[in-house]
Amino acid sequence: MIKYKHGDLLANVKDPNVFIAHGCNCCGRMDSGFALQVKMMYPKVYERYLDAYEKERLSLGTIMFVRQDKDSPCVVNMQIQDG
Repeated sequence: MIKYKHGDLLANVKDPNVFIAHGCNCCGRMDSGFALQVKMMYPKVYERYLDAYEKERLSLGTIMFVRQDKDSPCVVNMQIQDG
């Protein structure tokens, strides 16, 4: 079942059973929009993303599942932009 909620998604999701999926570029940057909010709230997500970029493991269509810690939601970085 899909639940629709209004408000700040990142501030209101504390359930470790939740997945937050968002589109990312393959350029090693999370500098604007929702990606920037993810980067600021979940620094480990950005660290893993940057590590993959530096090891040339980011390409269109790849996905990455990352948790900040065991109690946080799982963030799914989906590489959907080449540039």
